[in-house]
Amino acid sequence: MKHVKNVETLEKLLRFCTGYGGRYNPVRPKLQLSTLNALLAQANEAMSGEKLARTKYDNVTNTREVAFKEVPKLASRIVNLLSSSGASAQALDDARLFFHKLYGYEPKDRDPIPSPRKGSPPLPEPPSPERKRAPGHKSYASIADSFEKLVTMVSTVPGYQAHETTLKVDALESKVVELKKLNTDAVEARVNWSNGLTTRNQVLYTNDTAIYNTGREVKLYVKAAFGPDSEEYAKIKKLNFTKPTA
Repeated sequence: MKHVKNVETLEKLLRFCTGYGGRYNPVRPKLQLSTLNALLAQANEAMSGEKLARTKYDNVTNTREVAFKEVPKLASRIVNLLSSSGASAQALDDARLFFHKLYGYEPKDRDPIPSPRKGSPPLPEPPSPERKRAPGHKSYASIADSFEKLVTMVSTVPGYQAHETTLKVDALESKVVELKKLNTDAVEARVNWSNGLTTRNQVLYTNDTAIYNTGREVKLYVKAAFGPDSEEYAKIKKLNFTKPTA
């Protein structure tokens, strides 16, 4: 809210200075009314740009979260289908490794999962979030990478066949492409938002012509031009500009 308040304060200050008419006549161009009007327009544009970039980032990451939420269950179904296809023990071990890494687990964090070919139960549903997680495997990029490795591996197993559309290799490969694109879109949206924040901060705080610096200098000019006890200065005396500490 400080950002909005600073822009609002500049607008109030500008209105008072405009109301002084020709008596408000600073020499410095940055303090002149035309420059202040341009600065106010620039600030409103920077604020709107940052808000739009933030909204786009939120939308992209929300979409990604929904899409990735289904990956664990899909991976579980893939491994179960692979187990029922007569795949080798080595292939099943590889598949289970990728499955565990989807959650940031090393295989030792779970009980061994016997093969259904020996009469054992199928691969269980994804583990609960409170299980111990191994570092380095929890990011969306890591999940997408582990899922891609699982899909690549099962695509090379001749016995892996599916009538279910979502479990067919081409559908799984499309899912990999989708997940990777969502990660790329999220990175791009985050960069755009970061750039929007930088622009906003430059206009409001860090540039020499920023609202924070300019507004304070305008107040000093009015104090000097009209006097510290003047009615003109009294009107703007309590209009304060603040800078975020972090």
